[in-house]
Amino acid sequence: MPQRPLTESDRTVIGIAPKEKKEKPKRKKRVKKKKEDYGLPQKIIAFPNADKEKFVDEWYEGRDPLDIPRVFRAMLAGPPSSGKSLFTFNVLARSDFDRVFLVHLDPCSSEYDDIDIYFRSEELPPLDLLRQDPHLDKLLIIEDMNMSTLNKHDLYNLDRIMGAVSSHSNVSVIFTAQDPMACPPCVRRMCNVFVLWKLPDLAALSLIAPRTGFRSEEYRQFFRHLKSSYDFLMLDGTRDTPYPIRINGYTYLDQEGNILE
Repeated sequence: MPQRPLTESDRTVIGIAPKEKKEKPKRKKRVKKKKEDYGLPQKIIAFPNADKEKFVDEWYEGRDPLDIPRVFRAMLAGPPSSGKSLFTFNVLARSDFDRVFLVHLDPCSSEYDDIDIYFRSEELPPLDLLRQDPHLDKLLIIEDMNMSTLNKHDLYNLDRIMGAVSSHSNVSVIFTAQDPMACPPCVRRMCNVFVLWKLPDLAALSLIAPRTGFRSEEYRQFFRHLKSSYDFLMLDGTRDTPYPIRINGYTYLDQEGNILE
């Protein structure tokens, strides 16, 4: 049988000197610097952002409600011939973009002939092209793009456009769709402006509700003000917006859905 190791009592009984304990070297205590040692205030500091300082834009008194401060990402969802392109033209008429990029599935369409288009294609523009000249105000219009035909690479590029490219290269985006359920998650997640027309499928509209910051009950009651197929609800989540809830761009609602005089 294996013998058990000798304990200190066994060593004393049989006259063996107790095993000397080695003292572990004491670790030096690390003295933490107090926050005051850095000379910084006890609050979050606003450090400058070299990228975003080039194109800071904000609301000011008297600014047209459809002159949305850059950078914005707007999702327009409504049936065919409801006025999605008309809304885009009204934004363009009140803004001063240096470059307009257009993704349109119909190369023969003359819908945008009166607009000075810098780049037009049936596919998403190259990311490097959008990143050029970040000091210029750029607008990318994506008209009713067929999301079912996009491969993984295109979806990756769309995700980059809606995120880092938009915010760091001064690219605002208007994304139009007939069915909001067909919009990729990155579009619904990254947009801060939603322009919505009544749809036969209310479930499709309810899908957007969580992203707008309103509960489904609050969100649905806004739609009672849409009387015709051309009326739209606009939910503006841009920073410090004075007009967060609107009907047809210029009629303002409070959080309970009442019209503000």
